[in-house]
Amino acid sequence: MKIVIVNKHRQDTLGGSEIQCDLIASELVGRGHEVSYIAISGSEKNYDVPYQVIPCKMEADDIQNKIDATQPDVIYWRFNRFFFYSTAKYSYKKKIPFIFAASSYGDVHPWDRNKKVRFLWALKRAYQMIWHRLGFNYIDALTVNNKEYLQVLSVRRQVFVPNGVIEKSVPFSWDKPFCLWVSNIKQIKRPELYIELAREFESEGVDFIMVGAIQEKAYDWIERGENLPQNLHYAGSKSPEEVNGMLEKSLLQIHTCFAEGFPNIFIQAWLQGIPSVTYGFDPSNYITDNQMGYHSEEDWPTFVSHVKKLINSKEKRDLYGRNAEKFAKKLFRIQTAVDKLEELMESLVDKK
Repeated sequence: MKIVIVNKHRQDTLGGSEIQCDLIASELVGRGHEVSYIAISGSEKNYDVPYQVIPCKMEADDIQNKIDATQPDVIYWRFNRFFFYSTAKYSYKKKIPFIFAASSYGDVHPWDRNKKVRFLWALKRAYQMIWHRLGFNYIDALTVNNKEYLQVLSVRRQVFVPNGVIEKSVPFSWDKPFCLWVSNIKQIKRPELYIELAREFESEGVDFIMVGAIQEKAYDWIERGENLPQNLHYAGSKSPEEVNGMLEKSLLQIHTCFAEGFPNIFIQAWLQGIPSVTYGFDPSNYITDNQMGYHSEEDWPTFVSHVKKLINSKEKRDLYGRNAEKFAKKLFRIQTAVDKLEELMESLVDKK
């Protein structure tokens, strides 16, 4: 098959969906498919990947022109709602099967759970969501990486396609026991909760390392080290391989973000045998149901208590870590994801 993937590229923007698209593209090429990756806001540099990368402006016309030039059998769209309506309608007219890959809460729900974000972005979000919803009338299939998002939208063909992650690791060392938080730093990720958590443990000999690129100027103070507890260490942006090495040496992985699609950091931690403590988001209830850590359900004292329990009990950490590794190895492999995606693509192309 000739397959087009549309998203930003991980060599331009290091985010969860970009990593997934790179892994999927590489695996599809390994299976003999011809993959063209339309990299939104990409550059003319050489991309060190086994598939064709086509840099593209963040404009609907340029996206469609690039698709036209590749003459694909199927389009895999993982660029959220931006230019989705016009491109989905374009693909419908061209009779090119179109798969929308939902990778965030906002891809399937009209409003964010964060009420502050909802207030600040109400008008813009309302406009976007009208066109976003209309776009689903023109697609052939929807994939989700979180089972909770199945059947939220009225798209006839829906498939759960789990994420996979990079499993290589770069060695890491630290001179104290530490917890790890990894995400791009912006409001929806609630990094300030992790900083306050570190403050709760400032006198207990445990460090709290924070990893991620600062994506909103409101958080520049973190990079400057202003008003941070002594045990909070901002490490900046790291590659997935570096994060794996850090996870391997950590006590536990901590998550404070609002509801997302399925954060790669959970899977990375679990494959390393590291348990999770999440403040308010347990995707598909996996953490609770499989005893892989704790979900604190947006309650601060409970959150602090859960972290303290795991810091103080190697027995619990080991038990939950073993559960996590066993669960992750069974479900979260890129080969498993592409098996499902390849089957869906072939069925849509055959139907055409």
